[in-house]
Amino acid sequence: YQVYFTDENGRQISDVQKIIADKTSDNGAERTLRCQFNLKSLKYSNTAVYYLVIADEQGLQMPQREPFQIDIAFAVDEFDFFPYHSS
Repeated sequence: YQVYFTDENGRQISDVQKIIADKTSDNGAERTLRCQFNLKSLKYSNTAVYYLVIADEQGLQMPQREPFQIDIAFAVDEFDFFPYHSS
């Protein structure tokens, strides 16, 4: 599966991660997967709805959209961690 986040308008706001969901254990804990996403440097609202999209790589099934809330402790531009450099 290809997994990524979108905003409420369907615009992709994260990178795409690939998940291989082939575990067959009866124990749910053994079928748990962890995945990290890099979000685009945007302002995120903790009241807006974002979606985790789970898409079949071959496109044979309709993508699933699971609602998510994104709550970031501080905005990217709130501190000068990433100074602007012109090219």
